Amino acid sequence: MPKKGIITLEDLNIEAGCSMTEGSVALYSEEEQEFLKEVREYIRNSLTPNIKEFYKRPTYEKGLSICRKIPLKFLAAGIPLSRGEETRPMMFAIWYEELNAASYSLANISARALGVAEILPFFSKDQYVQWVEPILKLKKTCSSAITEPVGGSDAWGSMETTAKREGDFYVINGEKIHVTGGSTSDVLLLFCKTIPNAPRREGVSVFIFPINTPGFKKLKDFRLMGRAGTILSHIKFDNCRVPKEYLIGEENKGSEILDYRLGFVRTTCVFRSVGVARAAFEIAAKYAAERMVFKRPLRRFEAVSFKIADMYARIECSRLLGIRAMRMVEKGMNATKEIAAAKFYSSDMAPWVCDQALQILGGIGYTTEFPVERLYRDARAEPISEGTSEIMKYLCQREIFRDLGY
Repeated sequence: MPKKGIITLEDLNIEAGCSMTEGSVALYSEEEQEFLKEVREYIRNSLTPNIKEFYKRPTYEKGLSICRKIPLKFLAAGIPLSRGEETRPMMFAIWYEELNAASYSLANISARALGVAEILPFFSKDQYVQWVEPILKLKKTCSSAITEPVGGSDAWGSMETTAKREGDFYVINGEKIHVTGGSTSDVLLLFCKTIPNAPRREGVSVFIFPINTPGFKKLKDFRLMGRAGTILSHIKFDNCRVPKEYLIGEENKGSEILDYRLGFVRTTCVFRSVGVARAAFEIAAKYAAERMVFKRPLRRFEAVSFKIADMYARIECSRLLGIRAMRMVEKGMNATKEIAAAKFYSSDMAPWVCDQALQILGGIGYTTEFPVERLYRDARAEPISEGTSEIMKYLCQREIFRDLGY
C-alpha cells in the first residue's frame, strides 16, 4: 500500500544494479544477457555496501581502493588483458551502464584509471607488457591529457604543448587542463605537437608520460559540482624528457589515435548517461507509486505519471542509440554520425531525467535524504564531457550533409 507522510529511500527498496527497463535487453546476445545477470548480482550482493561506505566521505583514494577489489571480469569487461585478445566493446558497455546506475563516481574513477583501454590497438608489444597490462589490472593508473587552457572544444587548433626530439628523448613543454585525476595518476596519455606550426590535425603525437618525470608540476586541482571523489587537474610540463620508446604509434600520426579514442569513449558515455538517468528514474517511479497526496498515490496524477512515461522513453531511446553505435564500432564501421547523435541525445537526456525525478520527489528530493540531487549534479557533466552537445550536433549534421552529397 502507498505510504502517508515522509518516505525514505529504504522504504522504496531500491536495489543498485536492478533495472526496471528490460525491453532493450532483447537486443543483447545470450552471452551478453548472462553477463548482465552476473553484473547485477555482483553489484547487488558485493559492491553496494562499499558504495554506501564510499559516499559517507568520498575521496579518489577510497574510490580507487574499492575499484581495485572489483574482479577483472567486470572491471575490464570486454577489454583484452593480454595483447592479441579480442576486444568486446558491448560487454564493457553493459558493465559500464550498470556500474553508473549504482555509482556514477566509482564508474568515473575506474574508467579514468583504465585510460589505456581507449587506444589499445596502438601500443607496441613492449609497451603492452610494461604499461598496459599493469594499468588494466589497476596496479597503475592512467589519465588522458588532451585539453589545453586556451582550448576547450577546439582540441586541435589550440594544441600548444610540444614534444621536440633530441637524440633518444623527446623534450615536452606546455600545459594541460581538465585532466581527470591528472595529478594523482601514475601515467598520462599525453597528446602533443611534434611539428609545432603544423596545420590543424597534423603533426600530433601521443606519449606515455609517467608523472614522476622531472619537470612535471601540478598547478591546480579543481573540485567538481558532481562526480564525488574525482578531481580535474591543471598540469604543466617544463622541459620534461621522456625516452623515444614512450611514443605511442607513429610520430605525427596522433590524430588517428585521438579519433579512435573519441569514438570509443563517446560511445561508452552514452551508457554512462543511461546509467545515471536510470537510477534517478527508478527512484522517482517507485516514489510516485508509494507517496500519498490528496488521498491518492502520486502516480494517479497525470502531471506525474506522464513525466514517468517520458523519462522511460528517453532513457530507452538513448540506450538503443548507444547499442546501434556500439555494434557499428564492434564491426569497425564508420559511425561518426551515429556516435555523435547517441552522445548528444543521451547527454541531454540524463540531466533532464534527473531534474524530472527531483521535481517528482518535491521538497524531499532537494535534500540529501535521497541521492537524486547527487545524481542531478553528476548528470549535468554529460552535455560537457568528452565533447559538448553542441560539438556533437555539429559533427552529426556535417555527416548528414556529406551523406547527401553536399
